[in-house]
Amino acid sequence: MSKGYQWLSQDPRNNTWSEYSAKDNDGIEQAYKKGTKYNLSVGGYDFVVDPKAMTQSSSRGSRAIKREDRKPKDPFAKGDVKASGDVKALTTSFQKYAGITSADIQGNPAVDYIAGSGLAALFEDLKIPTDSVDAPIVCCMLQCSRPFTITKTEFIDGLCALGVTQIDQILKKLPEWKTKIKGDPAAVKAFFTFNFAFFRETETAPVITNETASSVLETLLPAYFPRFPRDKLNKYLVNTFKKNITKDIWRGIFEMLVAHPDGNFSTFDETSAWPGFVDDFVSAIKEGQL
Repeated sequence: MSKGYQWLSQDPRNNTWSEYSAKDNDGIEQAYKKGTKYNLSVGGYDFVVDPKAMTQSSSRGSRAIKREDRKPKDPFAKGDVKASGDVKALTTSFQKYAGITSADIQGNPAVDYIAGSGLAALFEDLKIPTDSVDAPIVCCMLQCSRPFTITKTEFIDGLCALGVTQIDQILKKLPEWKTKIKGDPAAVKAFFTFNFAFFRETETAPVITNETASSVLETLLPAYFPRFPRDKLNKYLVNTFKKNITKDIWRGIFEMLVAHPDGNFSTFDETSAWPGFVDDFVSAIKEGQL
């Protein structure tokens, strides 16, 4: 699908809408962006699609078309919200933790983000263990875009958008945020995806190490998949697989957890397009190797 948009045509006889094929959908989307028309053939008939006029025409007549936004919704999106009101306390807090971050860098340059010792100090002041699920929940709610980092905009605008004007209010909001994620399957999936991105070693890294994956899963599984035998998964990750984890493998692990939350693989479909990691892990369990 073209960047989350789907084109449809209307049958005037019953007012139902039908989707264009992936090929024609892409062609119509390109024509829409260029301000041109798109020609297609169906069942031996030639049609002209005019995205500007929102019509599909042929020698037999014309019908209406429409463009639908099918982009997946971000369960953590807060909209385009800027900090407003009294942000003095948040600004002071940011400067404190950014200053601690700066002390880690040679020459102590001014920085517009919190990371390293600054991030550790923030969670220490909040009394949130950095190896708990609560720490990445806070960063996820702020929609942190860089690994192990909170930018100034994410900190000040993000907290304001969440109704927080002083950092001690984070602890009061945390139960609400945890409930928001746990009660929404889409939010749980988005949170797992966030963890992969946040725990990469660098912003451009396409993988996380298997040790990192093991550590993150050790934190996530008790909260979201408590019945899954995480000891077997971690043992396989660290002692058997011994490779970096790609985003596709991470996604496959999550889908496996959703499909088999108790670790019972008696109904595991081996014909599905699982990543090799999942197939091999399930085989190892069935063969009693773990």
